[in-house]
Amino acid sequence: MSILINQNVMMAQALQFFAAEFETDRLRTEIFDNFKKHDGITCKGVSEMKFLDMCIAVLPFLDRTCLRDYKVENSDLVIEKGLDVYIQLFALNYNPEFFTQPEKYDPQKFANKSKINNEGLYYVPFGDGPRIFIGK
Repeated sequence: MSILINQNVMMAQALQFFAAEFETDRLRTEIFDNFKKHDGITCKGVSEMKFLDMCIAVLPFLDRTCLRDYKVENSDLVIEKGLDVYIQLFALNYNPEFFTQPEKYDPQKFANKSKINNEGLYYVPFGDGPRIFIGK
């Protein structure tokens, strides 16, 4: 496979480095400040890093085992007890119905997660319910 690198591609790459620098600098500053405050990496310190939480999602999908037969509304589909179900979070996180400009990298859209999840579970990188990720 060969890729043609012309002046437009080089300029786009250079511009991307400048544009991405602000957010990565902000994240690095938060991490290093937190390490100094807690004398290294600690659970408490990581839980305090709000911008880190906005930048990094943990799981690309949720998996659950169906505990009882479930009929999906407005369909003939029945999910049978014992069936493993996988929910792809990418589809939720990139749905423009829930997130404006979902393809744009903007950690600030996760600043108020309770507002995002106000009417349903649209942003659940740690899972939800009785089997939520213990590190949450």
